[in-house]
Amino acid sequence: MARPGNRIPSKILQELRGVAGNTTGRLAMINAPMLASEFDVVVVGSGSSGASAALAAAREGAKVCLLERSSFLGGTSTAVLDTFYGFYTPGVHSLKVVGGIGDDVVDRLKRLDRVVERPNSYGAGLGITYHPDYLKCAWEQLVLEAGVTVFLNCWVQDVELDSDCIVSVIVATKRGLARVAGRTFVDASGDARSEERRVGKECRSRWSPY
Repeated sequence: MARPGNRIPSKILQELRGVAGNTTGRLAMINAPMLASEFDVVVVGSGSSGASAALAAAREGAKVCLLERSSFLGGTSTAVLDTFYGFYTPGVHSLKVVGGIGDDVVDRLKRLDRVVERPNSYGAGLGITYHPDYLKCAWEQLVLEAGVTVFLNCWVQDVELDSDCIVSVIVATKRGLARVAGRTFVDASGDARSEERRVGKECRSRWSPY
């Protein structure tokens, strides 16, 4: 996450400048239209961590943008998995230890009537089994209710720098390339490849209360 007063390490900065200086395809990126006005917080990736980060920031009054390369929110939790563990302590007599946004997600699944709290499984404690498609709905409802602007099918291609600071990301959409400007950037992509990784590097930010 970008924080004020932290410069990008010189080696990383040199790499970023090298990318910015590459003229191949740069003209199209430079002329990429703005998807929307500047955001306080731009989150890349809408898995459990990214959707939670966007939701938490929006609930604190920030103008938030959530970028997701898939056509739905939730990441691995909605694409592959079907059970949450860790909400309760291991063992037969499980005690609830997780609240906050995680609790809000489970509560929304219960409202949709698509969640089962399974007794202790192999010593892991109580498990929360859900239908992945309904979890997609739960995440979408929660972030939209909080006022988060969501862009699906967006792949981060590059970043735009102002001196040592990331000021926007360039994304590929079905309509072509576009720019998303922000004051704070959160890398929740879970992907250590290509330009998505660059978004999460420490850098100076004009304003970062989160």
